[in-house]
Amino acid sequence: MYAIIRKSKGGYYTSMVFGFYTQITAKDEYKRYLESFQSRFFIVLNEEKTKLIKQPTFRPKTRKIDLLVLITDPDQSDWVLDEEECGCVQFLDSSKLLSLVEQDAVPPDDLAKCIEADRSYSYVEYVDVASENDLNNLSCIAGDFHDGYIAEYKHENDTLYLLFKGIWGCSIELWFKDEVSFDFGSKKDDEYDPYWSDSTLIQHNGFVYLIDECEMNPDHIPDGYCWIKAKNLRYHVIPQ
Repeated sequence: MYAIIRKSKGGYYTSMVFGFYTQITAKDEYKRYLESFQSRFFIVLNEEKTKLIKQPTFRPKTRKIDLLVLITDPDQSDWVLDEEECGCVQFLDSSKLLSLVEQDAVPPDDLAKCIEADRSYSYVEYVDVASENDLNNLSCIAGDFHDGYIAEYKHENDTLYLLFKGIWGCSIELWFKDEVSFDFGSKKDDEYDPYWSDSTLIQHNGFVYLIDECEMNPDHIPDGYCWIKAKNLRYHVIPQ
């Protein structure tokens, strides 16, 4: 797993993610529900890459949703998870990791493994989609484009450029290239409700499709829906 970490006073850096935990203490069901969001945090390296830290998922003590951890690669194939989907990478001890991080007492050998794993990961800012995995990564960081809207677009030389804003914690640039076709449907001139609630991002018959609704069949897109189709896709995440 890999992520962009937005700093509380602006700016950002990237880090491999080594663990995920929640700390829910309330007994009231509704309060537990709120804590399930408010107490989510990841274990990542600090910006200096010198120690592991406990990074909140959302900015604390704010009423708005302000995502601080933007997952660019959600792969957890090398993790050990419990029934609550909490845990960490296999080479760390999940039962001790949290307390060790909070006490800044992670064993030097374990910390060295984390630093090396992070150093070995190649983060690419401008991704040329080449596989279903690349599309899954884009869907993950875009949150399926929930709350996003097309702020800018330009179509020239068989390339359609889109700038999506409103996505939690970031904006995303998209370049659809080669045999491009599209229809912005009801989103084209809708000044009052341009926002997407969900999306379908899929490879189908040699094309990449982005459609403004979940689980859509590219062969049967109803009138009025916003969709884009092209042979190739590039994207770039802009942390806010």
